[in-house]
Amino acid sequence: MNADEAQAVQLVGGQQLLIPFGEDAHLVWTRANGQTAAVGLIRQGNKTLNVSVDGQERVVRSLPAQKAEKLLRKLREKSKFQEFEGKLAQRGKRVGKVRVLFDETNQIAILGIASEGNAEKIAHQVRIKVKADKEDEPEDGAEPAIQATACGQASGEAVPEGVKMQPFYVPPGDGGSFEGGYEGPQICTSQWGYDYLCISRTPMISLSTTSLTVPQTFINQQTQASFVIWNSGGGRLTGTVSVPAPFSIVSGASFSLLPGQPQEVVVKFSSATAGSFSKNISISSNAGSTTVTVMGVAHKVSFSPATVDFGSGLLVLREQCNKMGTCGLGTEKVGLPIEKTLTVKNEGSVSVTLTLSTSAPYKIVSALPSLAPGQSAPVTLRFDPSESGSFTGSVQVGINGGQGSVSSPPLVGVAHKIEIDPAELNFGIVIVGTVRERKLTVKNQGVTMVALVMSTAAPFSIGSESSFTLAPSESRNVTVQVNSTASGPLSGRVRLTSGPNDVLVFIRGRALTYEEYLQMLLDLYNAATQSDDTYGIAYASHPQYENNLLLVGFKDLTRERIEQVYAEVQQYNGQPLQPAAPRLVEALQLLSTIDPQQLADWITALAQAVIEGRFDEEYARLIHQGLYQFEEVILLARGLQDREAAKISIYQAIDAAIQEQQQPSPRVVAMAIINSLLSILWDYFTDYVNPEVVAVMLNEFKLYCETILGLLYNNGMVNESVPFALSVYIISLHIIAFFPSPDPSTLPGLQPAVNSWNQFLNLRSFLLWMTGTGGYYAPTRKDRLEQGLGTLYTAAALLHDHWVLVAFRFSVNDWTGLIMWLSPEQAQLGDGRGVIAVIRGDNCSECASKAQIIKEWVLQALRELSSLRVQLVSNEFWAQFTQNGFMELIILTFTKPGAKGINTIITTLKNDSTIRNSETPIMVISIDGNGNVQFECISIGCEKLQQEHPELIEKIKQAFARALALAMAAYPGLSPEIAWWLAYGICGGDPDCILWLADQIARELEGGGGGANCQKMKLHPLWRQKILMPC
Repeated sequence: MNADEAQAVQLVGGQQLLIPFGEDAHLVWTRANGQTAAVGLIRQGNKTLNVSVDGQERVVRSLPAQKAEKLLRKLREKSKFQEFEGKLAQRGKRVGKVRVLFDETNQIAILGIASEGNAEKIAHQVRIKVKADKEDEPEDGAEPAIQATACGQASGEAVPEGVKMQPFYVPPGDGGSFEGGYEGPQICTSQWGYDYLCISRTPMISLSTTSLTVPQTFINQQTQASFVIWNSGGGRLTGTVSVPAPFSIVSGASFSLLPGQPQEVVVKFSSATAGSFSKNISISSNAGSTTVTVMGVAHKVSFSPATVDFGSGLLVLREQCNKMGTCGLGTEKVGLPIEKTLTVKNEGSVSVTLTLSTSAPYKIVSALPSLAPGQSAPVTLRFDPSESGSFTGSVQVGINGGQGSVSSPPLVGVAHKIEIDPAELNFGIVIVGTVRERKLTVKNQGVTMVALVMSTAAPFSIGSESSFTLAPSESRNVTVQVNSTASGPLSGRVRLTSGPNDVLVFIRGRALTYEEYLQMLLDLYNAATQSDDTYGIAYASHPQYENNLLLVGFKDLTRERIEQVYAEVQQYNGQPLQPAAPRLVEALQLLSTIDPQQLADWITALAQAVIEGRFDEEYARLIHQGLYQFEEVILLARGLQDREAAKISIYQAIDAAIQEQQQPSPRVVAMAIINSLLSILWDYFTDYVNPEVVAVMLNEFKLYCETILGLLYNNGMVNESVPFALSVYIISLHIIAFFPSPDPSTLPGLQPAVNSWNQFLNLRSFLLWMTGTGGYYAPTRKDRLEQGLGTLYTAAALLHDHWVLVAFRFSVNDWTGLIMWLSPEQAQLGDGRGVIAVIRGDNCSECASKAQIIKEWVLQALRELSSLRVQLVSNEFWAQFTQNGFMELIILTFTKPGAKGINTIITTLKNDSTIRNSETPIMVISIDGNGNVQFECISIGCEKLQQEHPELIEKIKQAFARALALAMAAYPGLSPEIAWWLAYGICGGDPDCILWLADQIARELEGGGGGANCQKMKLHPLWRQKILMPC
């Protein structure tokens, strides 16, 4: 027969050919593994006997149409068949004519499925195991095996090569056939995840959006955006995409898509001119045409000036010493950081919000607002390097929510680095009418060329070249001279100028007439030679002679003897002198190696240390700087056995020399007050606490007070000495008067949480804090002193107005605050509540630089309130006062009359939203230069308090105003500042008491006691049972 009659069907994936011979017999040819085998098929009635190559026989017959339809319905419940129909639908096809053969031998139903519209071509074969007694129902759990023929185009299970297939050709008229139709869902989801209309045979166009916005950018820069086209119908969707300038299609300009298949279209935007642009993207396809609106914005900004020049700053290395006497090089910044302004202008026609960034050593200080078309705005930039160099940078400007960036004009700045040695010029003792010199070494420790100009003022002068340029690593010795015309302290400074920056090196010394110098020399020498077995040592200068004299071994040295020795030396004709004792010779040899000026500097520094009460500290510091050599000289010259004895000898000599010259000073007055207080505390606490423990604590308390007084002296705050001592006096007496006494039967460490002993230890801890340095909230030693003084002054002033000290509170990062309590009777809020205040005092003169730190202090205080509240309520002692609750306040006090920068601090606080919106009353109290108390509400809570309880606000203000007013009344004609520190404190402003106190302090210094005027003291009600002074 010819091929047209064969109706051969080749099976996908294998090499098999089915050839029907009329209606009675068939042949299947199979090629597998290079061999060909024939399978015979014999038909008898409506059944067919298949005989395969392996000899197996299978009886196959057709199922009636009714059973075939039932079987198809059951198959459509299987997920695998549902997936198969979905794939057909995805290709725009569905099940057409279906005929079913039943393999009786294996109980397998074989469905031949033609695609709709082509009933003669069997596209797929489906085989499934059926139940033994129901040939039209699949066996439970059986899954269909679906395979495609060469006539089919849908994907299906391929037939493995070499498999033996049963025929699926059904002669016309046998069995039943029917139209399978489509019973799946209307909307299908493709393998790409896009929906399409399953029943559609024609393509449809769908878009992810009809309006596309490209990210904003700058002119001549590119941004992109995309949208998706997909075929939401049947068949294949084809077409093209185009768009006019300044947009263009990057990818996806043409498409050919199956049902549910997507394609991304990427659109680029780039414009040489600024402005807002909107165009239509045109889409043409075999499913019709449509458009997508695309929009883009191109911005243009300009900058001025053309270069942001920060100039130059200095990094200065010089010796710095801590309170333990440990010294080393420290770095300070001079003229740094530097801030400049960069102006940014929107040159476009659309408003823009810009983003700014830069890199170290540059920093953006201010935030740039949104710019309207044509608008300009300044940007504050900061140059803050930590090393030497010439630095070039820029500001990167982007668009908030956009893409692309532009660079600002260059930022340029220079940082020089120099080292200065010594950190301070000490001329020691200078005889009036003579010229002395000191060397100041300046070294370039950076990588830039540094031009320097040196200058000073009379009586000092620069004795060498005053202007020079240092290359990297180059150094220069500068000679500084002094020529004093009168006796007295010498102070001045050398100014090193580099560009706009000045570095100051302070100069100190003391000018003495020759008579004054000689008297001091004699006092020192003779004080050291009081023992019969000791030799004195003196290093003498004379204004009339070029040479200095080293005088050793004289007894009762006098001016006449020195003059005689000078005269003898001038007449010396070279004859040998009498030999000295061997140890004196050795002492002289060692002394000859010590620089005479260095020795004078050491003695001057130690003399000052004796006056300031820090001899041991200064002695330990100088030992590491070479004083040990002079100590060895003393050991040899005086025949001493150990270094401690040499140290005592040096101290005694210096102390004896200055005793007659020392006059009562604020520091001496302050220590008299502290010593008086210590005697009261000793008498009180030794009744309850082990005397040895009390002795240790009081000695530490005294040490901390002495240290603070020394620090006040060193920091130019000596006038604060007396008010400091008075404040400590007031607070201490309040502690022993108000709080319960310690339990004598309990060890000190196990005392209840609230009693006078523990409150005293809390005050002691606060004084220790004042002696320290560092920490976020008080970064420098001066900051601590000013905050400590202001806090103590505030506590003392409020204690006069019936407030009670709760504690000095310490928290994270060295945060320190004063906690004070005001009883309900005094607060008079009307609801039985008292007041708890968290207070930060400050005695600063120039306060503006502390604004940021004070803001952070207030934020931490707000956080502290919650834990403080719990502690007070849960504490047995405080619970008796807080049972009705309490109002919480935060108070900032500035106790220095006429302090500057308060408005800056107030503005900084109000600009913080957390502080401004706080329900906790936050207030600032200060005293102006005329003695008026100034008050400012910071928070919403304070404004409410001012409206609801103005009497409480007035009470707090009056606590300060009353003390100041009484002080000025007691000292008429004095400035508010002087009157404040003289009078405020123990006397509560009573003029008679103030005068009595001055008299008592004088008597204390003279060694006397009190007098009959003790009864004039107007004591606080809490203190009426206490002895204020040892009358």
